[in-house]
Amino acid sequence: MVNGPLTRAEISCGPGMPRVITAKAAMEYLKSFPALEGLVDLANRDDIDINPTLLRVLTDLYVTKPTHSSEEERQYTELALRLLDTVDVSARHDLARRLASYAQAPLPVVRRLVRDVIAVAEPILRHSQALSSSELFALAQEAGPGHVAAVAAREDLGSHSTHGNIVSRSEPFAGSSAAASELSELFFSANTTERRLILLNLDYAPLPAANPVNAQLASEAVPRIEAAALSHKIETLAHELARALAISHRQARQLTDDPTGEPIVVAAKALGMPADVLQRILLCLNPAISQSVQRVYDLSDLYEELKPDSALRLVAIWQSGYKPQQPAHQPQLSIDETRPRPDAATAQRCFPTTRAPDQRASTKRS
Repeated sequence: MVNGPLTRAEISCGPGMPRVITAKAAMEYLKSFPALEGLVDLANRDDIDINPTLLRVLTDLYVTKPTHSSEEERQYTELALRLLDTVDVSARHDLARRLASYAQAPLPVVRRLVRDVIAVAEPILRHSQALSSSELFALAQEAGPGHVAAVAAREDLGSHSTHGNIVSRSEPFAGSSAAASELSELFFSANTTERRLILLNLDYAPLPAANPVNAQLASEAVPRIEAAALSHKIETLAHELARALAISHRQARQLTDDPTGEPIVVAAKALGMPADVLQRILLCLNPAISQSVQRVYDLSDLYEELKPDSALRLVAIWQSGYKPQQPAHQPQLSIDETRPRPDAATAQRCFPTTRAPDQRASTKRS
């Protein structure tokens, strides 16, 4: 990575080229683009960083042409990659936004932008057609959960499985429980900013939503959940969440034990919990949350922004790994309500009664 802005003697350097070239060559390179002639004077001044302006103008010129020769593409790619290492996030975001809508964007530049911070990568992840869907998901998974969420929000892609196959939009997780598990793991491993981005993008993602929680069940569960939180009975709280959301107890404990609170916000939205009840739960559930009033406010704002369908999509992922346990062994004499009961005659044939001894005969013999 280059430290500091490029000097006018370094502008046309690219990968594998000497870093220092003559100023004359740099000026000739700038003059080869008529629209860049005005930058030559600025390039001669050491007190002005022209790199952001140069990157913007050069990109504006590049995207005005529908096609490029291999030499034009090589020159732009080399210069853009060098300039990207010297400009700030705002300039890199502007570049990503311009190239996201350009079909002929150079692949090395696009891949570099995808690996950048989410503020830079998002336009490429959500709109660019330069990369195949498999490569897009692979790069996003390397970068982080926020990048995956941005890809999931694309309208032109189905959900992506861990094996690089695109699944049907109508059943995005059909036959791919691993993909659902991975998205859940990404959510829990993400930081607060990335989690917020994931949740707010879920509304646009082609993911199945869980069935809405029954209104009566929710109205009964919410007071019990609040009472458990106010009493600091975490096991009871987890039990009520598991029952109301149809998730495993282990999954419910992951919700209650989470240190930053977003999973509880998701559960509250799925249950239609009143906002004031959620705030009381957040204040009592976890000291890491309750010690920061600002954190409670942030979670309350997230609750207001989060749509019920988005919450139900994440709940569906949590439900996908839950299978109610069946008893391994049933006692021989247990009552099976599914089997027909024998009538009295049949019962007597199967289990004949034993008469009590005749006391009178016993007395007579004695």
